[in-house]
Amino acid sequence: MTQFMTSRKMPDLSPEETREFNRRLLRSSFVSIFWNAITARKRAKGYKLQDLAHSLGRDKSVVSKWFSSEPNWTIDTIADIGAALDLKIKVYAVDEEGGNIITPSEIYHVWTKQNQKVTSSECKELPELNFVVGPVRRTSTEKVGSL
Repeated sequence: MTQFMTSRKMPDLSPEETREFNRRLLRSSFVSIFWNAITARKRAKGYKLQDLAHSLGRDKSVVSKWFSSEPNWTIDTIADIGAALDLKIKVYAVDEEGGNIITPSEIYHVWTKQNQKVTSSECKELPELNFVVGPVRRTSTEKVGSL
């Protein structure tokens, strides 16, 4: 899962600058994820960008440029790169107002083990928190269990 929120509020930036910052942050995250996967494979099996290019049916120079400048990948390209690297890409969003985690199939409330709801400002720290996630009941905001 991506471990950042792309809708951070930046008090010194205009709304357009904030949107551009968030776009760059998201692109940078995908580049980092893919680069880390390539690096791990390189250490384990001598994997090269040429191997990725071959898997994607692209020229090595195109793939190399993706990792040396800021790419503007389509969702299809992100899916293709993930598949070529045998990565399962999972997507979720954090609702800034309610602090819920929204996935393609569920909405989750986030609770600490002390049974306190995590606020949206704390959600960016989820990997370090001791937390329990429970699906949201469509008619209630109470905790319904843990995964």
